Amino acid sequence: MLTSLEQGGAAIVWYVQPEPLLAALGVAGGEVYRDDQRGALAAVRPVPRLRARHNLPVRFVNQVTDAYVPPPPASDADVWAYWESDRGASSRLPAVVVTPRGALIGAPPSQDDLAEKGQFLLALIERLRPRTREAAARGMLREALSVPGVPTRHRTANWRLKDLSEAAAQLQGGSSLVAGREALAAGLIRESARHRREGQERLGAGDAAGALEAARAARRAYERAYVALLSQPVDGEVRGVWTTQPRPAGGWDRAARQLARSGVNALFPYMASGGIAFYPSDVCPRSAGVQGGADYLQECLSAAHRYGIRVHVWRTAWNMTDAPVELVRQMRDAGRLVVSQHGTSRHWLCPSVAANRDLELQAFLELAHRYPVDGIHIDYMRYPYYPPESYCYCPNCRRAFEGTLDTPVANWPQDVIEGSLKEAYSRWRKELLTTFVASLRDALRALAPDVQLSAALFGWPGARETVGQDAAKWIEEGYLDFACFMNYTPDNAFYDTLLTPQVELVGDRTPVLTGIGAFSHAACFTSPSQLAEQIAIGRRRGADGFVIFKLTNALAEDFLPALALPDG
Repeated sequence: MLTSLEQGGAAIVWYVQPEPLLAALGVAGGEVYRDDQRGALAAVRPVPRLRARHNLPVRFVNQVTDAYVPPPPASDADVWAYWESDRGASSRLPAVVVTPRGALIGAPPSQDDLAEKGQFLLALIERLRPRTREAAARGMLREALSVPGVPTRHRTANWRLKDLSEAAAQLQGGSSLVAGREALAAGLIRESARHRREGQERLGAGDAAGALEAARAARRAYERAYVALLSQPVDGEVRGVWTTQPRPAGGWDRAARQLARSGVNALFPYMASGGIAFYPSDVCPRSAGVQGGADYLQECLSAAHRYGIRVHVWRTAWNMTDAPVELVRQMRDAGRLVVSQHGTSRHWLCPSVAANRDLELQAFLELAHRYPVDGIHIDYMRYPYYPPESYCYCPNCRRAFEGTLDTPVANWPQDVIEGSLKEAYSRWRKELLTTFVASLRDALRALAPDVQLSAALFGWPGARETVGQDAAKWIEEGYLDFACFMNYTPDNAFYDTLLTPQVELVGDRTPVLTGIGAFSHAACFTSPSQLAEQIAIGRRRGADGFVIFKLTNALAEDFLPALALPDG
């Protein structure tokens, strides 16, 4: 890339880059700004004077925790956009700087507001390579009346409806479509065709920006037709969403209202981990990112219950990634963190240490004692998974395991990794986690019998041995009120391969939810139809509901409303 720039080329780069590359672009000498308040870098707002000239969006969400901020631009450079907080206040920190040689965008794109980001990126490319917008409009108009994975055999509306209907029915196991859905889909296909004709007319008149907008509208309408045919809600199913932000952009009331309007009836908000809490806690330190002593959990509960949404508080056990640095150091010095076979530690509490088990138990129970939660949702009830490293082989694990043998392990840790004690150590490790889940189940029933206990579980079958997560045992013993398997993949066939044995494993012993990784790094969905397809597969296989990872602006404003279409 540097060679290309030196030879007169152009480049668009994100975040921190090698200094020679930044110098070639004309944006060297900046620094990384870290947002300790979890909200200062929530969105990007283009400069108003440039919007009409370059056809820029008004704003797009891109919540991050840190961004590269270049120095004040040189005379031949221009700031195209600034960072904005989740409350709508400008930070005056440049988010995008354009130079004659390219552009710097201060942070990688999130999966929010993808259409707006596409519009902005296209404007940047057009600035560097004129007539790009016209080529993009032609390509999008060609593909406007299509959905990935659905064959298109004819250009007429009737045949397109047949294509979509057959694809939807096949995905749903050949079941008949809900009455009125085909009529609704037919109307949306006609709407899509109208937008496509408008786009072609605008392109012929030299209005590339208008043609692009019409092409996007045509694509949205056609995809909504397919989603309408797929969307067949089941009475009593759980329709949930995980949220990774303790307080989403715009606040909890706005988020809960949007989700309820789209039919979501369960919320799984991340509120605590092995060393941090986003509410007043007597067990874990409160995050420095909590603004003004706020109680994010109570805000969430009040808003969700106001709109009829049940709240299963999501807490990641053992993991100390978000914990204060000093607390992590104290835990390491006390020998309370996991240790790999190579002697390296990780920010993860060892489940064999009695003090860690007590801390985790009290942290979970505090949630049910202090708050009117509907459920406790366990995550990370496992050992770290960072191959080729494996865990845990700390001195405490050695003492505890040797105590079960009544004899020392001669060659530690090799004997328990590949030697004669491998199977015994694997069983012992799984039992540590299983007995913890059992103790939490018993204590929760005694304290708050109406509060449900659930767990986010690895979807692949090898998790029992690799990370010690014996989900089958937890389900068999009745420790969970429902199980949620994380089946994060964009591949529907693989998704089905994961889900089918999970439903069979659980049987009638407890409800099973399928976790859909729509906005996970492993899946990265770009359209509502992908989400609708995996929901349909889950219903066909007999899952009792689904939980979507994760709440984003795109999910709330684009994906879920498309799935919540009326019956016609």
